[in-house]
Amino acid sequence: MENVAVHLVETEADYAVLDNLLWQVLWAPLGLPRDVRSRFKVDGKLVQLLAMEGPYPVGGAVAIWKNINDAELRHLAVIPANQGRGIGKELVLKMINELKRRGCRELHTYARDSSVAFFKKLGFNPATERLLDHEAYIKYGIAVRLMNKQLSINCNS
Repeated sequence: MENVAVHLVETEADYAVLDNLLWQVLWAPLGLPRDVRSRFKVDGKLVQLLAMEGPYPVGGAVAIWKNINDAELRHLAVIPANQGRGIGKELVLKMINELKRRGCRELHTYARDSSVAFFKKLGFNPATERLLDHEAYIKYGIAVRLMNKQLSINCNS
């Protein structure tokens, strides 16, 4: 993770960089159109993080407030050449800390089946025993599992 800085997305320029990164990593490989993120949009306040290595984006995360105490980690992506360096973990931990700072008590995510072990390492617990068929991914053969993490104001994770 050396030389990688994670910051909140607060400008239109950062939003555009994050949007492009998410599309390249998560949706372009599935053949989805460039505007797919707008199709996945749900109502709520976004918290967005961007990981940069110098001038280059290497990862990003997006959470959305579902209600006063609950947020959903909607998107997490790391450029494939940078995976395995701890960037995804750092994004999730910084997201947790930012959400806790804002008063969030629970974070959940719909983890792709290939990411369940990653989220378990970060303290997320499966809310269901079986993989769910999520309408956004079912036609691509991707299953997801609902996972939750209770956020304590008095701890760092």
